Amino acid sequence: MTRGFLLKKIKDIKTFVAFDLETTGLTDTDKIIEFGAARVEENEIKETFQTLINPDTFIPLDILLLTGINEEEIKKAPHIDDVKEKILNFIGPHPLIAHNAPFDISFLKREVSDSLENPLFDTLKLSRILLPFIMNHKLGTLYTFFEKEESNLHRALDDAISTAKVFLGLLKLIDKLPLLTLEKILSIVEKTKNDSLILFKSAFNNALSGRGESDLAYLSHSFNIPSNVYESNAKNKVTSFPPTEESVEQILSKEVTINIAVTKYEKRAEQIALAKKIMKAFLSNEILISEAGTGTGKTFAYLIPSMLWSNFSRERIIISTYTKNLEEQLFHKDIINISKGLNIKFKAVLIKGRNNYICLKKWETIFSENFISLNKNEKESLLNLIIWEGLTKTGDISENSSFWLHNNLSLWSKLSCDAMDCEMNKCSYYQECYLTKVRKECQEADIVVINHSLLFSDLIREQKILGEYSKLIIDEAHNLERAATDFLGTTVTSYQIKNLLDRLYKTARGLLVKIRNVLTFLGKKNKSITMDEVAKSIDSVEESREIWDEISQSINEEVEKSEYIGKLRLKEEDSLIQEIESLRERFYSNLKNVNNFLKKFIKIFDDVEKTKIWKETVEEVKQVYRESEEIAENFYNILSCKDKNGCFWAESSDESKSTKLISAPIVVADILREKLFDNLETAILVSATILVENSFDYFKGKIGLSEIENVREFATGSYFDFKNQVLAILPSFISEPKKNEFFLDVVDVLRKVTLTIRRGTLILFTSYKLLNRVYEQLVETLHQNNILLLAQGRSGSKNVITKEFKEIKNSVLLGTYSFWEGFDVPGEALEVLVITKLPFSSPKEPIIEARTEHIESRGLNPFEKLHVPEAVIKLRQGFGRLIRTKEDRGIILILDTRLIKRNYGKRFLNSLPANIVISYSEGDFLERIRKFWKD
Repeated sequence: MTRGFLLKKIKDIKTFVAFDLETTGLTDTDKIIEFGAARVEENEIKETFQTLINPDTFIPLDILLLTGINEEEIKKAPHIDDVKEKILNFIGPHPLIAHNAPFDISFLKREVSDSLENPLFDTLKLSRILLPFIMNHKLGTLYTFFEKEESNLHRALDDAISTAKVFLGLLKLIDKLPLLTLEKILSIVEKTKNDSLILFKSAFNNALSGRGESDLAYLSHSFNIPSNVYESNAKNKVTSFPPTEESVEQILSKEVTINIAVTKYEKRAEQIALAKKIMKAFLSNEILISEAGTGTGKTFAYLIPSMLWSNFSRERIIISTYTKNLEEQLFHKDIINISKGLNIKFKAVLIKGRNNYICLKKWETIFSENFISLNKNEKESLLNLIIWEGLTKTGDISENSSFWLHNNLSLWSKLSCDAMDCEMNKCSYYQECYLTKVRKECQEADIVVINHSLLFSDLIREQKILGEYSKLIIDEAHNLERAATDFLGTTVTSYQIKNLLDRLYKTARGLLVKIRNVLTFLGKKNKSITMDEVAKSIDSVEESREIWDEISQSINEEVEKSEYIGKLRLKEEDSLIQEIESLRERFYSNLKNVNNFLKKFIKIFDDVEKTKIWKETVEEVKQVYRESEEIAENFYNILSCKDKNGCFWAESSDESKSTKLISAPIVVADILREKLFDNLETAILVSATILVENSFDYFKGKIGLSEIENVREFATGSYFDFKNQVLAILPSFISEPKKNEFFLDVVDVLRKVTLTIRRGTLILFTSYKLLNRVYEQLVETLHQNNILLLAQGRSGSKNVITKEFKEIKNSVLLGTYSFWEGFDVPGEALEVLVITKLPFSSPKEPIIEARTEHIESRGLNPFEKLHVPEAVIKLRQGFGRLIRTKEDRGIILILDTRLIKRNYGKRFLNSLPANIVISYSEGDFLERIRKFWKD
């Protein structure tokens, strides 16, 4: 089959025009500044067209820097009215191709011609359908995938040419799709009626003629399709003698062995010392807490002893991480590489919470029911799952780059594995079930990689997910209390409640209608349940819907008045709780009445001989009953606020007005000790930021290790030479944060620093309010001096502004708490770090307020026991953003003079890896900064 076979079959796109625009921004009021297009005939680019356009308006600096367009060129360029006719003539009647077509076509219709009716194909949408395993669906990534070379991006004509070539590559993929895959795609596309229908219909006709592939295997060779099981093929099966501290040291000292695992391995004394301590903990059944600073190589330090120990003892070792990035790196990179270096027989499994996996029964049901439960947007998103579902080895949705989970929570809830809906071994898909398979593999593994959320889900379910284990490694351990707080509590959302009530009954549909139909069919044979009972249950559901709306509205109104934006602490004595008490009781009573009815139905009909449809109805009743019971109890417990170790609060957003009710344990130490640590022989807890004033006591206290005897402590020290790599400086002439002058002082210092040294600068804030005020004061000055200013919440998503910050030299980035941790930019892109204020948590954050009250109730000072140590750890995390390698150099500016003017400041100073230089005048301050770079 020729490359152009599909194009020849589709007369309408025998010729097409790929185009791209550069604009002043993303809103309806922005303007086109460049148009580029490429006309393709018979698979070849025959003609191109490009023009700059003078928008007669301000062009943001980031646009100029990214595109390379300069203001002088724009001033000399024609206006849009002067080039409209040329653009339309070039486009002609031909189909249009664009990447993120809705964006580009909206500008063309607004500025060039609102009567454009050309067929429109979007390479972004098509690539998400066809390429679910590619890293991302940016134009440059797609161009490299098809053309095997880098593209020249950010200019309209270059992007138009790239779009044309990407479209040709996508057509080739469509042309080969197997019949069954095309049938599924067409069953959705025909309902959404988008222009891509013609492409898939033609391919379908080809497949009927036998021209397509028989299955999706041909696509699997184009991707790196991940597995969640890794088995080494080493012949050296089991170590017959126990590993020792010395054997671990020998391995880490043999650069030849480790170079198999990583290129350019560098022997590190800190890493070897940590690995030996971990090996000793395995040998002696100890709990080890270790702080291992950035650059230590902590993952190798615990993976090598773990793999050696597991290989010898045949014991499973569980490794838990907090972030997805580390979880993926451990399993897909580090474990595989080290296994090759050690040359031992080895098996590792990556397992996640059940909601991450697709349920095959739900998947087939969606199609067999002709998408009756999906809206238009959900049907379009479903397209991005079809090829992924046909190729995935794991069923784990996180590997599908085409499917944005946070934008598709409703759809994914209809497709994912769910404890409430799961029929376990009664399910007809049990043998193929991804969750079942990975849980079986988990029991046979040497190392199991999980995240903290699954660790606590397993605790709640008494090890029913992971099975029994006695060896546990917790990486990113500084987040253990936070994870326990999040996952040992309960949550009830508007979506959960509305979904449950709709599932029970909604306008002549739902489970209660099914039950009524069953009883009607049985007629006189049914003597146990009356139609009146069904009617009462329907009335209870209808009334519950109204009650929830009333409760939700009352809560949302109070959240809007809250001192802490978006959150409201709930207490038993609060007037709000008193006001909604009767509503709470009625809602709970209604749900319990419905549940009692469902329970009665199950009891009567569960053992009756049934047809398939009858059996499925009974199973659905069981599932809904379990879900309803859980929601009812969680709802009641949260809005009763009676648990003495519980913190309760409500959340709502201005946009959605949806309500979320949350409970969390105030103190997790006792829970962790009793449920987790008391059941382990060995536990390794590692992090780069645990110590407060060189002591582990605060960390041990909050996670329940203070009273356990076999706990050992070890700090590796810093791998970096902070004395020579960092200048940490505090300008003492700045006003304190509570004074009115503080804001102006901060702006003045930041303006002078950024203009003086012109290097990549990250400025960390503790609130959006201060960030936005600083941004507004700096943006014009920096723009005039050709320095790009990026701000969280204003310049795009975190990923977008991080990418721009890395790409555009000497940029300045303003960020809040999500940038204090996990922001990794080594090298010249980041050479200056500014900390505007000490990172104290808001005292009105519900869980912080509850913990403050708990400490006060014990006669202790919460500022000393909670607020300062938490801020110390956060400051140390922020400090760690600057130096990521031994080659990095940089300046850290701390603009909060409380560090030297308050007694508690000593606790911060004693915890930092670098000595702080105090500068007493602006002249001295700026001179020290200049001198650091000269030296």
